[in-house]
Parts: sequence; structure tokens; C-alpha cells
Amino acid sequence: MTQRPDHPDFWRLAELVNRLDEQSESKEREFGAVVAEVVDPKSLGYVALQRAMRILGITTQSQLNRQIEQATQLAAAYHEAFVVGCRFEAKRRLS
Repeated sequence: MTQRPDHPDFWRLAELVNRLDEQSESKEREFGAVVAEVVDPKSLGYVALQRAMRILGITTQSQLNRQIEQATQLAAAYHEAFVVGCRFEAKRRLS
């Protein structure tokens, strides 16, 4: 196991991820609304799914149908990472 960094970027990221978790757990807002604050959700959804398919080596609809759960999980992680990245950059500019 690696040691947690003690860098300002780590603490910014941790704060942003924790806030995102709080929002989703409390149902404060739907995740789609959170995404819409930084990018068009349909555009990000398409790109995220394409990235997931690339990672999984999916090239056909039938492959996607068989691996939809994995592809969806990867696409969801991509969505979250994108939102955290956008928020991180905005927070960093304000610091």
C-alpha cells in the first residue's frame, strides 16, 4: 500500500470527491444535474461509453450487450472523473 500524499492537490481532490459522494448519497441533486454544470450530459455520456468500449475492446453491439454492466461501470467512473477534474481546475484557479 502506498502512503497518502501530503500535497495541496491531494487535499483538493479529496474534498471534491467527498463532496460528490455526499451529493449522491443525500440525493441532494441528480448526478445528471451535477454533470450539466460542467458539460452537456449527452455529449459526455457518448464519449464516456466510447472510452469504456475502447478499454474493454468492444467493437460490436453484441459485445456491448454482453459486457454492458462493465461498460456502464467504466463510463460512470469516467463521468465522475471528468466532473472532479473540471471542479478541481476551477478550485485551483481560485486558490
